[in-house]
Amino acid sequence: MEPVNRQRQLELRKNLWPEATDEWLWSRHTHDGFTSLPKGMPLILSLMDDLSKGQPISSTYLELRRAASGADVAEPSRHCAQ
Repeated sequence: MEPVNRQRQLELRKNLWPEATDEWLWSRHTHDGFTSLPKGMPLILSLMDDLSKGQPISSTYLELRRAASGADVAEPSRHCAQ
């Protein structure tokens, strides 16, 4: 996020919820199990599944994305059925 946008968001949050602190927020940088996705990702994933003729394309993509986050190579955690 751009520093200018971040500053505007902090000012807006302070105006709307002056009692809110950073401890109230869930951040993918400080809490495990969260990630950032583009707003259009659910639509894209749905289209992937619709075009895949019943194959688990979107769940496979998300697992590979998760496995590769912060790494150069994705390592599958289990073998695929053949």
